[in-house]
This record gives sequence, C-alpha cells and structure tokens, in this order.
Amino acid sequence: MLCGTATAAPLLLDHSRIRHIEPLQYICQPRDEALPAAAMLRQHPQLEWQSAGGVPNFGLSTNICWFRLALRNVVEDQPHWVARIDNALLSEIEMFLLSDSSSLPIDQQRAGLSVPFSERRLPYHSIAFPLLLEPEENYILLLRLQSPYSLQLPLTLESRDQFSRYSHGSILIQ
Repeated sequence: MLCGTATAAPLLLDHSRIRHIEPLQYICQPRDEALPAAAMLRQHPQLEWQSAGGVPNFGLSTNICWFRLALRNVVEDQPHWVARIDNALLSEIEMFLLSDSSSLPIDQQRAGLSVPFSERRLPYHSIAFPLLLEPEENYILLLRLQSPYSLQLPLTLESRDQFSRYSHGSILIQ
C-alpha cells in the first residue's frame, strides 16, 4: 500500500455515479490512541495516509478508521450530491466536509446504528450524507468510522437526483 501525506488529486464529480473510489485514503488507529476529531481536522495534511484501493474492508476491528477524499464538482448546475455508504451495520460514522484551504468544517453530520434516524439529515435505511458542493471548488471529505461489526466502506458518490432514483428503486424492490 502506498503511504504519503499529500492529498490525492481531487476526484472530479460529473454526471456519473462513482463507486470503487480509487483516490480514497485511510488511517486506522487503536481506539485508545485515535486522534480526536478536532486534532484530525487540523493535522490531516501532515499525517501518513494509505491508499484504500477499491472498497476498504478491515473485517472485525476495534480500531477507529479515518478516510480522506479530495473532491471537485465540475458540473455547473448540480451542487447537490450524496455520499452513500451501503453498510447499515456501521455503528458510528462522522462526516466532515472541509474547504480545501481550511481546517474548519463547513459541514458535519453523523449516522450509523447508534444515531437515531430523527437526528440524520437524510433518513435512509443505509447511511447517506447530503453534500453541498459548489462548482469548481475543491473540498476534503473526512469520514471517521468505528463499529463492533465488519468495518467496510462501500462508498458511492452520486447527484441528489441519482440518489432519489436509486432509493425509490431499492424501496420498490424490497
């Protein structure tokens, strides 16, 4: 696995639904040594990140894992996106959206088994975070995961319209 401190080139969001995200990077730390969120937000550019290479799967783990992804929306008329994680068994996941030039989050959300649906911005049967990404701006998406179950991150990025079509279709199939 490749290691490095540099943030990978931004993933360009166009009209495609994006799965198996290659530039996704991660750091996993033992629970008692894991950086708190405030420290991670400040220090993430200097840390040694590893390339996830496809769908990250760490099996049963007591570690806390952070994931980092650089994003750039290249669609002029589509600022509304959704980061969907098709793993309903994640106990707790925190999402931080940063401007490329700041350590202060412009958005922060929580989801997972330990978070009531009433507290989620997008109450969906799996984990889904709505994102507002202005065109031609660079962002950093940071995700903090922990779970007593299998620690997998099947992440999909899609426009809000694609998410609506997908979610309606999945409900009809069930």
